Amino acid sequence: MHDDEDLDSGNGDRPAEPVIAKLWARDEELGRNAEAAWNALTWGQGVASMTQEQVQLFLWYELPLKWLAPPEEDVVTKVAAATAALLDGLGLDRYAAICRSPVTAEVHAAYRRSDDQGRQAFRRAVARSGIDPPDLDDFAWGSMMGTDEACARSTVAMALEQAIAAGELVPGARGWRERQQAVAAGTLDRPHSTLPTQTWRSAILTERLEHWVSFARGRSQGLGVLRARHANRLLPPIPVPDAAADLLAPLRWLLGELETRGGLDLTQTGALNRAFVIEATQRWAWWEYGFRGPNRQDDVWQLGAVHDLVRHCGAARRHRRRLQLTPSGRAMAADPTLAWARVVPWLAGDDDFDQMMAETATLVLLDQESREIATNELWPRVAALAAEHGWRVGGHGGEPPGEREVRWATRPWLRLGGLFALVVEEGDWPSRRIRLTPAGESAMLAYLRSRAAGPRTGLFA
Repeated sequence: MHDDEDLDSGNGDRPAEPVIAKLWARDEELGRNAEAAWNALTWGQGVASMTQEQVQLFLWYELPLKWLAPPEEDVVTKVAAATAALLDGLGLDRYAAICRSPVTAEVHAAYRRSDDQGRQAFRRAVARSGIDPPDLDDFAWGSMMGTDEACARSTVAMALEQAIAAGELVPGARGWRERQQAVAAGTLDRPHSTLPTQTWRSAILTERLEHWVSFARGRSQGLGVLRARHANRLLPPIPVPDAAADLLAPLRWLLGELETRGGLDLTQTGALNRAFVIEATQRWAWWEYGFRGPNRQDDVWQLGAVHDLVRHCGAARRHRRRLQLTPSGRAMAADPTLAWARVVPWLAGDDDFDQMMAETATLVLLDQESREIATNELWPRVAALAAEHGWRVGGHGGEPPGEREVRWATRPWLRLGGLFALVVEEGDWPSRRIRLTPAGESAMLAYLRSRAAGPRTGLFA
């Protein structure tokens, strides 16, 4: 997508052949390299198809990695110079300037040191260019994309390029990241190019949900049925309970203490210090074993669970021997609705197997009209579905998970669910039952939505 000057002058329709012919006449190698660059950039689609995104990908990734040549010949530099001459001839001065820029020279120098350094320099250069679609507070791009998401990403990149060309977005200027996010959000909420009843954002959501269902169906008929049965409930955003602030009170208290004290001292193992552990048990009545208080964080599972949660969701981070609040955590402390949205995806911790077992158990619970089920029925069903889906425990070539592994994997979720009044476990051990509260149903639907409609980061889901 060319800038306004290029479009107004008609350069978008200018044929490349005469320009390449002139370069051939000037120098055979220059013409040959320019023609090769033209073919790589457009694949026969013409000048109008060229975008800054394609130019940067060609210069900073494809050219240094895929154009093989003897080490004594600096083909990368020669092709970049030929590409600049070609773009000059086509009137695409802004793209030609990228070819000659210090950034391009730095990226190529990094590749000469090693491919890894080159890739790192490529990622930095793309991020600084301003046209790389950013993640938003309520949306993140996946590393694995379906057709609609890939098209949406290119559409956002073109919108960012247009904003830069118009002077509305200046990479590196004060506040440019916020402006970049505003352009991206506005583009995602535009009508889809071929689905007029949907926006790009809603099309991505639908595509991700369809993949979530279809992937399960290909591996586990039972899980596929459960996902399909509840997928439509995940299309609209899940409402946040009115009592979110009260439900998350222990977590918000910890965030408040981190803000008030400027952080908390940690032990050598990274746990909260004993004085704070005792203070927490007194504040929340988490100690029921007589006069003598706990010796360490591990003695109080509630505090350990909340500590893990604030780190998993990015509300706090460890810096040397202190736990410190992040900007995200500060915002969460002030806004219960935001805290709920950022905490819910981490209710089952950060382990893939634990998260999948919590998802499967949730689907089984939601399938009960009462949102309640006996554990001696729940765990065998979850274990059978996990085995059917292909999960194994014990490393490569391991065994299908059994009830014991499922119970262990779901403990983080059940503990936090109990702490935040989302899940109720009741009854004697042989006849124990698990029930979702109304707030718990909202939380677990939002949890499912974060997994089903969140960014795909791998082939499996």
